[in-house]
Amino acid sequence: MEWDEQEQDWYLSIVDIIKILTAQFTYDGARKCWSVLKTRLKKEGRELTTICSQLKMRSADGKLYKTDGTNTRSKYKEQICNNVNDRGVMAD
Repeated sequence: MEWDEQEQDWYLSIVDIIKILTAQFTYDGARKCWSVLKTRLKKEGRELTTICSQLKMRSADGKLYKTDGTNTRSKYKEQICNNVNDRGVMAD
């Protein structure tokens, strides 16, 4: 999670959101879920740049890495959440 001073908003890693929603124990598991969801969204014709942006965010090791992120005001957060079912598996 990163604070954007200019926009006065928090930016969240989509992989982190999915890790929480799916109760994944590893970052790799959440990353794979996001990969599946991105593929499905692309097949539906959705433009990923409207859902998320590539952002540099600080990781646990303190380094900055590019990751897909969204801000707290994005209406697309709900689409991501709605595509994950309660068992931690990507919904069809």
